[in-house]
Amino acid sequence: MPNSTLSPRNDLWVFREGKKDVSTADAVRALRQSLEDLSNSCPGDRVIPALLRAGELECGVADANSSVLWAAQEITDALALALLGQCDAMPKIPTLLAALHEGDLPARILISPAEGFAYYALHPKDFAQLALNCDVTGNCAVLGIRSIGTTLSAITLAALRSRGCAVERITVRPVGHPYQRQTTFTTQQLEWLKRKHSLPTHFIVTDEGPGRSGSSFLSVGEALEKQGVPISRIKFFGSRPANATELCAPDAAIRWSRFDFLFPTPSSYQRFGGDTYIGGGDWRSQLFALNSHSPECWPQMERLKFLSADRRSFFKFEGLGHFGDLARQRSARIAAAGFSCPPEDGGDGMTCYPVIAGACENARSIAREDLERIAQYCAFRAAEFRITSSVSSQLCEMVRFNVQTEFGVELNINSLNAQKVLADGRMQPHEWIRRRDGVLMKVDASTHGDDHFFPGPTDIAWDLAGAITEWKLDPGGAFFLMERYDALSGDNVRQRIQAYLLAYSIFRFAYCLMASGTSMGPEDVVRLRAAAGYYRRVFQNHLRKLRRRED
Repeated sequence: MPNSTLSPRNDLWVFREGKKDVSTADAVRALRQSLEDLSNSCPGDRVIPALLRAGELECGVADANSSVLWAAQEITDALALALLGQCDAMPKIPTLLAALHEGDLPARILISPAEGFAYYALHPKDFAQLALNCDVTGNCAVLGIRSIGTTLSAITLAALRSRGCAVERITVRPVGHPYQRQTTFTTQQLEWLKRKHSLPTHFIVTDEGPGRSGSSFLSVGEALEKQGVPISRIKFFGSRPANATELCAPDAAIRWSRFDFLFPTPSSYQRFGGDTYIGGGDWRSQLFALNSHSPECWPQMERLKFLSADRRSFFKFEGLGHFGDLARQRSARIAAAGFSCPPEDGGDGMTCYPVIAGACENARSIAREDLERIAQYCAFRAAEFRITSSVSSQLCEMVRFNVQTEFGVELNINSLNAQKVLADGRMQPHEWIRRRDGVLMKVDASTHGDDHFFPGPTDIAWDLAGAITEWKLDPGGAFFLMERYDALSGDNVRQRIQAYLLAYSIFRFAYCLMASGTSMGPEDVVRLRAAAGYYRRVFQNHLRKLRRRED
């Protein structure tokens, strides 16, 4: 959770906690399933789904301090080596899987999504190339920062071993405030570090990022330094360029500049060289003739996207391995219901969608038949994307924190815990295309409800509140939308919609305000600040209505 005493004013709470409490048996079963078609062959890129599963399992087992961590780690290492064509360890995997059950394997583990593999098109082979090209030789010690750093440390180990380096690895879990992470080594890890430090060893810290603060990398690097490791022998391997002046950790620019930081040059998506890049908000130039009418977006948080040279299809990164599989399954269900177009696997985590011939919508006017279509879509999602497992939510805490930080008002909303579904999360008019026959079609419908932003699994009232807010519906339009949804679903949402209107508008305000403080062009800053102002006014209007009702 953010801490306003440590944060700049515009650093509100928009990223949710993505950890999931899962059965360890289910995690092992998922890994076994991803291994089924690999056998003892040397599968190359086909190993990636299993590699991601193995990294998740290892991370959870490490957090649980299990005695069978060694077996989980060796499975991840074997799969990382296989990715690079070194398959000698693959036949050992069945024995290693059996060994997992011979120790104190925990009944349940916590798994966090590997954001680079799920959202940001970080390809394992690009990270491997980083390790292959770096200027280290001899003895190497790799420290992966959990979560995704676990898998990245195995990839780094595999690449360095292929160069003839003597490599071992461990993983660590920095803890504490997001801007002031602290890394503490276990007794066993301290002994390992002492052995490594007695030799001329290069220490490599792996993680994606850096994120907004850079404090996870810094905490590990400085913890190594405290153990006597010369800073000249410490390297950070991250996933993207870092502007040290924008990092939010205390004295980040000075601290960061002391370390050697390397990141990969993406090459896995060069096959789209003949297509048009439409990520980072560039899709707007393809859809909106007048730049002034382009909607706001957070360019750095956009998925990788390409428009095909013939303009008949586009490719969007929706996740490697099971992340992309789940997104495509959702897209297929939405398409089968007639609300969108069918997906195809585009390889390397990309999903291919046909371009819908039509025009993006705007909030200037909306007909009753359009509201009927939106109501039908929400009723469909409420029925088809229910979350049956127990899922915790920080939605109430997010609202409370952001309202207190921005307005100095204590607002306790405890009515945001109804039946959870995987919401769409993007109900803005430009997320709908009107086909030439007049039918509204939903785009971008599969990933935002399950990414690292709020709301996460929530009530379908979130999407209804989003539609009311984004289409700027008057009271009559809002009533009609909810009435039609109620008739289609049997779910009377009107008694709880006010809380979700408050939650939605304060989240979108926080999102736009935070985005406006990151590096981007001046036009995007203007759009985001204007949008933040709109959502702020919407929130204040809903808050006044709530108080009048309470009075």
